[in-house]
Order: sequence, then C-alpha cells, then structure tokens
Amino acid sequence: MNRSLVSLLLLGWALAVAGPPRDIPVAYDVDLVVAGGGCGAVATAETAARSGARVLLITSRNYLGEDMAGTMQLWLEPGEEPEGEMAKKLYEDPFLEEGPGLPYTYVADQVSDKRHPDTKVPSRLRRARKATDAQHESVQYPNDVTITADLGMPTQVREITATAFLRSRDFAVRDALVQVSRDGKAWEDFGRSRSHTVGDRQEFVIPVARSIRHARLCFRRAKSAKRILLGSIKFIGETDDLRSRAVRASRPLHAKKTLENALRDAGASFLFGCYATTLLVDADGRASGLVMSNRMGVQTIRAKAVVDATEHAVLARAGNLPFREAPERPRTARWVVIAEKPTARKGLTARKLPIPVTVYDLKGRAATPGPAAWYQYTFGTKVADEPAARMAFEAECRGWLYNDTQLFTADRPVLVPQRPIVSRFEGTVTWGGANSLPLDVCRPAAMAGLWVLGGCSDVPRDVAEKLLRPMSLLALGSRLGERITKEIASQDVPTQVSMVPPTADGNVSGDVREALLGLRPTEDQATVRDAGASLPILGRYDVVVVGGGTSGAPAGIAAARQGAKTLVLEYLHGLGGVGTLGMIGKYWYGNRVGFAAESPENPIEVRMQFYLSELRKAGGEVWFGTLGCGAVTDGNRVTGVVVATPFGRGVVLAKVVIDGTGNADIAAVAGAETRFVDPFFALQNSHIPPREIGASYINGNRAPIDAADPVDVTSAMAKFPARSFDRGQIISSRERQRIVGDYELDWLDQLNRRTFSDSITLGQSDYDSHGYQVHPYFMLKPARPPGDHKRQFYSFVPYRCLLPKGLNGILVVGLGISVHRDALPIVRMQPDLMNIGYAAGLAAARSAKAGTSLRDLDVDRLQAELVAVGILARDVPSQRDSYPLSATALAAAVAGLPTGYEGLALVLADPEQSKPLLRAAYDQSAAEERLAYAHVLGILGDAHGVPALVQQASALIAKGDFTYRREADGMDRLNQLLWALGRSGDPRATATVIRLADAGAVATSARFRAVVVSLGATGGKLAVPTLRRLLAEKQGSNSASELMVACA
Repeated sequence: MNRSLVSLLLLGWALAVAGPPRDIPVAYDVDLVVAGGGCGAVATAETAARSGARVLLITSRNYLGEDMAGTMQLWLEPGEEPEGEMAKKLYEDPFLEEGPGLPYTYVADQVSDKRHPDTKVPSRLRRARKATDAQHESVQYPNDVTITADLGMPTQVREITATAFLRSRDFAVRDALVQVSRDGKAWEDFGRSRSHTVGDRQEFVIPVARSIRHARLCFRRAKSAKRILLGSIKFIGETDDLRSRAVRASRPLHAKKTLENALRDAGASFLFGCYATTLLVDADGRASGLVMSNRMGVQTIRAKAVVDATEHAVLARAGNLPFREAPERPRTARWVVIAEKPTARKGLTARKLPIPVTVYDLKGRAATPGPAAWYQYTFGTKVADEPAARMAFEAECRGWLYNDTQLFTADRPVLVPQRPIVSRFEGTVTWGGANSLPLDVCRPAAMAGLWVLGGCSDVPRDVAEKLLRPMSLLALGSRLGERITKEIASQDVPTQVSMVPPTADGNVSGDVREALLGLRPTEDQATVRDAGASLPILGRYDVVVVGGGTSGAPAGIAAARQGAKTLVLEYLHGLGGVGTLGMIGKYWYGNRVGFAAESPENPIEVRMQFYLSELRKAGGEVWFGTLGCGAVTDGNRVTGVVVATPFGRGVVLAKVVIDGTGNADIAAVAGAETRFVDPFFALQNSHIPPREIGASYINGNRAPIDAADPVDVTSAMAKFPARSFDRGQIISSRERQRIVGDYELDWLDQLNRRTFSDSITLGQSDYDSHGYQVHPYFMLKPARPPGDHKRQFYSFVPYRCLLPKGLNGILVVGLGISVHRDALPIVRMQPDLMNIGYAAGLAAARSAKAGTSLRDLDVDRLQAELVAVGILARDVPSQRDSYPLSATALAAAVAGLPTGYEGLALVLADPEQSKPLLRAAYDQSAAEERLAYAHVLGILGDAHGVPALVQQASALIAKGDFTYRREADGMDRLNQLLWALGRSGDPRATATVIRLADAGAVATSARFRAVVVSLGATGGKLAVPTLRRLLAEKQGSNSASELMVACA
C-alpha cells in the first residue's frame, strides 16, 4: 500500500458561510459516545456498556445495522462463522424460513365474536406467517369451534400447524381434534392433538404426510378459560417450507431488532435520526465529544472518548485529520435487491442468492406465487469519494439497476472508501481475520481520544473490503469496546470543551439559523460555546426542495421541468415519503387530477422509480441520506438550507427554498410562526409501517408520534414488533407542525365551499380524522351525521397557504401548510398534496427565473399553467373570494340554528356580524330555541346567553342523571353544554362547570376534556380544587396528561 500522506480536507471548501457565535446545549455527558449505527458501532457500544461504561450511540438512520440491514448484507459467506452471543442471534431468525403455506379456504361452525372478528368471508386465520399478537392477529370464539378447510384439490400435505393464544383464566385451548379427507365424504380421524406453549401462544403441529383436500380442526376450549383466540392455521406441503439454504441469512428487521436488543440489554443508550457533524476537544486537543444535528436542532455530547463508525469517517474529516491518498485501483460496488428477475446490462454481474423469499399481495396479508429472489449486483465504478459525486452515483445506480420486477432494494451500496485515515500503526497489515488486526489501525495519529472504525480504518483497501463484512465489524468492534473502556476508566468526563475550528473562513454573507433548545428544553442546561464556525457551501441552485416526499418530489419535478436548476434533499433513500416508503401506496380519497393522475399509485418501487426518473430526466438532482437541519437567511429572506450529509454539515444556497419536510422544519427555524399541539393538546394518530416484500399498502393507527423528536422516534421504533420482513423508516404522521401563513385555511371555508382568487388545487376527502377535533364547530355539531360516512368534502387551497407570514424566499408544502388542524383531513390526501407540491414547484421556478418575490408572482399565469397540466378546472382562475358573507345569508343562517344547528358554519365564519343577530334572536325566542342561541353565543365567547345555560345545568344537577346519550345527530347534549359554558368566559359559567364536575357529570373522556380545558383556560384559583381532584382520579391515564397540559 502507498503510505504517502495527503491531508484530505473534504470540508475545506473555498466558499463558506460564517456561523454566528452561540451556545449549544449539552444533551448528554457519557463515558463513550459512538457515532454510527453499523454492526461494529453496536458491538463497541455493547462491549463498553457491559464493562460498566456509560455509553451513547447515535446514528443518522432510524435503525441500527446500516452496514447489514441497510446494505442487505444479511447472509453468511462460506467460511464465516458467528462468534459471540450477538453475532449468533443475528442469524437465528425464526421467521425467515417460514413460508406462506398452501392456499385454502375455510368456514367455521359458529360466528366469531365482535371483539376479535373474522372477515365477512373468513380469511384471518389464513396467514402467511404464524400469528404472534393476540390483540391484532386473532379471531375470537366463545366456545369450542370447528374450522373446516378446503385446499381446492387433493394436495400432498406434510403437516398442519395452528396457533392459539393463551392467558390464564381468560383464553386457552385444551386440545384440537383433527380429521382429514380427500373428497369431503370419507374422513380419516387423526385423534387429539395437544399444543406446546411458546410464551403467550399455544402451537399445534399435526403430522399428515398424505394427499388430502379437506381438514376439520375442532379446537376445544380449556375448562378454566372464558373464550378461544385462534391466530393462524397453515397447511405445509411436502416441499413447502423445507427451505434448504446454501447460506444462513436473516431479515432486515431481525438484524435491526437484534442489535437494538443487544444495546438495551447491555444498558447502552441509542438515538436515531442524529447526524454527527463536528468534534469537540478539550484544552489538550483530545477528542472529548461531538456535535450532532437532527430535526430538533443542534446539541452536543461530552465524553471521555469518541468512536467514529460512520461510513465516511465524518468526524475525522470534520476534525481536519490527515487521510492517506487514494490508491490507483479499480473500485467495485455491490448492491442487493429482491426482484422477479435480475437486471441485465453490460458490466453488471447478478448473483442469485439462495435465501427464502415470500412475496405478498398489495396489503401484505396473503402470499402470492412468484419467482422472486435475492440478487447481489456487482459492477465497477470510477466514482470519487466526494460528496456531490457520491450523491449522484447513488441516484444513477438506482436508475441503472432498476427493472420493473423489482420488489425491494437496499438503502445503499457496499463500496469501500477510497482513503483511510493516517493511524498510529506503522507496520504492514494483511488479512488474517478481524481478531488479528492491530487496534491501532483505528486510532488516528493526529488526535488522542478518537477511534475510527470501519472502511476508513487504516488498512489496505483489499483488507477493508473484508473488514466491511458484518461478522468482521462485530469482532473488531467488540475488541475496540473492551480496549477503550480500560483506557478511559480513570478519566473524568471533560466539562471545558470546544469545537474543532473549520479550515475555511466565512466569506459569503448570510445568517445561519438552527434550533438550540436541546432535546428536552430545561432552564439550566449546560452549554458548549461555538465561537462561530463557518459552514462550507456545498452547492448553489435556483430551487432547493427539502424533503422528497408526497409533496416534495412533485415540487422538484415541476421546478426541474421548468428549467430551474433544482436539488431535492431527501433523508431516506427513495422518493415519495408516506406514499412509498411509508407503505401507504393506495389512495384513500383525493382529487386524482393533474400530476396525481400522471404518477403511478403503486407498486411502491415503481412509484419511487417514476419520481426519480422524472426528476433526473428533467435535469434535477437528488441527494439521498441528507437532512435539512437549518436555514440561511438574509434579513427576512431565506437564501439557503443547512444540511447534514453522510460527509458532514454544510450549506446549500438557493434563490427559492421549498420546505417539503411535512413539518415546516426549515420555515420554523428561519423564524416562521407555527402551530403544533397547542393550545388544545390535540394530535392525530400516527403509524409505523411494517414492510413486506411486494406489499404497497399497510396502514395502521397508533398513538401520536412527534416525527421531529429523535427521542420519541427512537422509543417508538424500538417498540415495533419483530415479525415483519422490515420496518418502515418514516413515521406516517397524519398531523405535524404547520406554519401560520399569509392565509390559514379553516374548516368553515371547507363547509361553506369558499372560493379564492389564488386557488392552486381542489382537495377532496371524507372527514378522515384519526383523533378528536378542537374547532368550535365540533363542540356543537359533528362533521357529518351518523351513518353518512361516505359524505365527500371539497376544499380549494389558496397559494397564500404556502407562504409563511413574514418570510420571503420560501414556500411550504405537505402537512406543514397553513391550515387549521381540523381542516387538514380534507386537504391531506396524497393526490392533493402531490398537486400542491407540483404547484409550488412551478411557482418557485418562475420566481427564481424572473428574480421576483414569491408574493409578487403573477398568480393568474400560475393558475393558467395549473389548468394546462390538469390540476385546476378551467373556471377556477376566474373565481374571486366568496367572502365576506352577505347579511341576508347570515340572517337566514341564524334563523336556522334551532333546527339542528343548521347554518352554524356560516354563523361561526363571521362572528362579529353574527353576534348582534344571535343576541336579538336569543331575546326574542322561546325557551327551547333560546337554548340553541345560548350555546352558539357561548361558543363565540359571548356571555349574553349564560342565564339559559346555567338554568339548563341546574336542571341536570337537580335530576342527577348524567348518563351519556348520543342523540340522533351524534352529539352528547351535556358535552355541548360544558363547552358553551366554558367558552363563554363568564364567572357564572365557570362556577356552573365546577358544580357539574363535582356532581359527577364527567363520565366520558369527551366531557373530561371539555371540563379541564374550560377550567384551565380561566386561570382562576376557583378551579384548582376540582382540577386537582380530577387529576388524582385520572392518574396514570392519557387524560391526566392532557389535563396537565390544558391547565399549564
């Protein structure tokens, strides 16, 4: 190997933007911090933690095992043998060998219970994999049940397997009586089968070894149980599932979960979604921690020692350490895919791997026949390890390797880095296994306290290629963790640390803005002083789109098609966001016109490739694995984005920035006002999708997750079940942080079919809200009456909703647009978000070309272009704002309120004009009608009708009947009363709410919410005793958390 030295300073760019002096919060003080989530990183962290060290591992990905699961190097090559408990567990995958079984239909001799029902045409017991989750993967029967199955034709069956769930004195199966038949007439009795217990499951295995068509399985309830919960029944053919393999392998999710469990069991902490960007050093120049960037901002970690296990040794580069020059040798790249057939190209070798593959249908429920296999592609490349070249290489490879039978692909290729660090080791290194490598090859010569583990360790490149195998990294990482722990045992965590200064001076004007609140904001956070490090300029573009998701990818394509120099920054390794890697590859509703009609809906691999090919065909670029984590501004104008890349942190400058993060991340850090959760602590549910080969649509509904919070995301990901092929890397959120724009779209706009002069799309949906509502309208009336679940709503979206109030040079798309949270369900359907993104791309390109402000854009011309591409109907450009409402319309709406609150949407849309009409109607009406007017006045914060509300409450208290009753319109009358009293703001009403609460009116979660939000908003001491009592009663529940927030 050529041992001559070259100081390779990849971040030493000629142009840079000066960062401001600032104090960066300290997130953790630990003994050892490990940057990188690969096998070697995990082994180092686990070994150190088991030796008693306080360890934190951070990784830019939302999983561990980026060099195994991320590259899909999930098999053992000949001669590789796992050593150590973690290595062995990585290849003990209980689900990989499990095939889908033989197809069959079945019927049951009794109806399943509605708590865990079967489908209308029974199918839930026919699972490709054995059931493991009693709550979500079971069918319930109250007593003994006989399942009769039909394989369709006589078939050679080796055995029948079945799964039932077990909970003492609740559900259990005593045994199963089994009969089989070839013709459904003559039955052969197989007698009684007993189960063996695996955790909370009972597993039955019935040997058959003959040709059958029919089977009867009578599951008999245990005497001590109240019910039966069956999970799955599978018929195993003579060759099915006898998956003899030439290699031992595992699924991506099994690898991820195994590594997570290893760290957790060892007591090591880890965080997903965090990019290591800068080294911290003590007064002696010793590595003493790092700076990390994530969607929450910038934080520091102080430590006794640092391990840089990132793919490109990003901390060593940021620390200005010397690297050896690149050897003159050809490079070989490897990429793994699962497809029905391999891609055939000159210079490309495809190796078919003997690893089992089960391909699923669209929804991931049933296995489908097909010849899919794992393929490892090998090809030569001359690409240099320079950021822009490597980013382009990945995008080019995805297009070059793709064929339309592709079902699954690795996140990134395996490519040995060109340049290793200059280490302390002076000898010659040859490969004799990872256990024979001298550890000093991981120790930079120019800095103590830092270790570099991986492809940039100081070994010849042919040795590095062998080192990058997962088993090798595990072995070397374990040795390294032991060595470091011994060396730092007597040291203290340094408190006086500083950032390694950059090599380039800031010579381009601009203010760098990044969030500095910490992972968990507290009043007395320790900080590390940043004297004002310069950030290298990585590129200049007309349009930069941050986030290549549902709106971002179409935005980039539209801008590039207009001839704008366009860059899309995407954190994941594919475009499309929730609609592709988020596994929602099937539309619910949405106006499927324009770009949404051009884009394929599924399969997700086809859709991702469509976005990528259309972007590149139009001349656009994409950087995968890159996070937008800050903004560059000039006054109130956004002029660029701070990015964290696999090569480090820098700046991309732009004439126009499109924030497609779905969370308004860039707009928020640039200074835009935003809304999220407050003031009602309301958030729609989220989803983490399982990934199955071939599936494109696996939806779900779970408690809300803040997708921008690494702590929340890591916790949610780590709790994900281990049984699917893989786990999605994106949080499929239905609601996120939103800007306050030049206009905020309201639910009343949608109900009233409001038109605008600057509409850019027409959204369409039913009211698909996965959570409760907070808009005043919903305190008196539901979105739709019970039973009318197919009712469609339509909503124009004005261009002004994309413009953050007070900021120039930036548009916001996706779920981050300016819209009331209760109006979001009507405009968040994928086709509508795609068309919003496309419109933003057109606007951004036109603004960048003309050099005009986004607010000075010719909206008429933009609308004409949107008509031309089919996003807008031809009559939309001629529309004008249908507000303000006429006096005649308001008067009619007020008159209709006593009849089921008809006209409520119009009345609430213009409170100032409506209130006088409401007061007059209240004064002139009979008692029953007067109550309706009192409710509406109260909701609008007007106390004129409080006497009627108090009278109604007093009558209920006297009667003592607080039973929940859902009336014909779907509303609870007492809940309506509580909201009207609480929002009136009148002291008499507050006292009445307290009387109702103390009398026992808080019988449901909806009423509980109405009471605590109303009382909390008063800020008065009168409410404290009641709130304290309710908190004590609800201790440990989600409602208690909501109470604390509401009353803060």
